[in-house]
Amino acid sequence: MILAEYHARRETAPPPNLAASRGVGLTGVGDMLVEELLTLPKGGVDPAVEAAIEAFAEAQRAKAARVAALAVRAAAGGVRGMAAAAELRALEAADTTETNRVELTLDAAKRRAEKRRGSVVVRNQKAAAEEEVRKAHEAQRSRMAARRAMFEKK
Repeated sequence: MILAEYHARRETAPPPNLAASRGVGLTGVGDMLVEELLTLPKGGVDPAVEAAIEAFAEAQRAKAARVAALAVRAAAGGVRGMAAAAELRALEAADTTETNRVELTLDAAKRRAEKRRGSVVVRNQKAAAEEEVRKAHEAQRSRMAARRAMFEKK
């Protein structure tokens, strides 16, 4: 089910062995499963929150790239290396309170979206189960009607 959602989100065709095996015994799909499970649902999040999450993630990637570049320059030594090391220490010592607050707020918004997605999935599963029960009752009624017809006098 998760792999089918993964391929539907990317608008790609699932491999033929996915349908045949019903996902049992597949190997090499762990990355796809994790990516789908950790991806926000389409349309499940307010666009402003989604944009904020993307902006925060981009800022974190930029900071990580900056730290990596400074570490390389600091390892080279010399005057520029010492300046890079000082800047690296300043980055590491910077106050992260605001960053942590933003991250927690965005994580909360993400959890709310996942909860909504989960409730939709649960509702769909309940509706499918209720439909199966209804069909089973109808089948039982038709069997009983056929049996009753055998004993009725004509």
